[in-house]
Order: sequence, then C-alpha cells, then structure tokens
Amino acid sequence: MPIKTYIQAIQEATVEELTRDPTVFVMGEDLRKSVYGATAGLVEQFGEDRIIDTPLSENGFFGAALGASLCGMRPIVETVTSFLWVGMDQLISQASKMRYMFGGQAELPVTFRIRMFYARGAAAHHS
Repeated sequence: MPIKTYIQAIQEATVEELTRDPTVFVMGEDLRKSVYGATAGLVEQFGEDRIIDTPLSENGFFGAALGASLCGMRPIVETVTSFLWVGMDQLISQASKMRYMFGGQAELPVTFRIRMFYARGAAAHHS
C-alpha cells in the first residue's frame, strides 16, 4: 500500500467521487487557490460548476449545501474549525433534524470536511 498524506488521500477520494457521480460537487472558500491543498487542480479537471468558491458566509453556504442535498445533489463542503461555529445552526437546527421533520422523506447526502489547523497565529477572523 502506498504511503500518502491526509491531503493526498482526501483529494484522491474527492476526485473518485466527482468522477463516479455527476451529482457530487465541492463548495467552500478559496477552493480555486487550494489554500488547504485538497482542491488543487479540481477546477481545471471538473469545472467551475462543480468546484464552487463561496462567499465568506459559512451559514449561507452550509444552508446552500443542505438545500442542494435535499434536491438530490451530493455536496462536499470544505471549511475550517474557526468558522465552523458560524454555520452550526445549519448543522444542529437543520441538518440533524430534517429527516425527522419531514417524516423520513428527506435525505441529506452532504459531507462537511472541516480542517482543524490552517495557519500559525491565525485569529478567528476572515483575514
């Protein structure tokens, strides 16, 4: 078995799913720049319709991902822990309960990938 970094394994799995299933797309901040390394080259390989740079609004794009998943898409959301809390209402109040709120009729095939550490000395601000 080849030795891989976590980033290499994540990117390989992401490419595999994007290739296998046309309903899969990736959304998050700075994906085109691949600030965290896992999305390097994905825009060129899969296009801007499937690799989506979002505004600096975690609550907004978390909600957009949930809406897309309710419509049959399979979003992969990338963010960092410092800003995860901004979108927690979508996860706790919405995503975790929707299946039951809609009598078992709703499915939410969404993946949230949260990076734990991203820069030394970085504060909890979008800068």
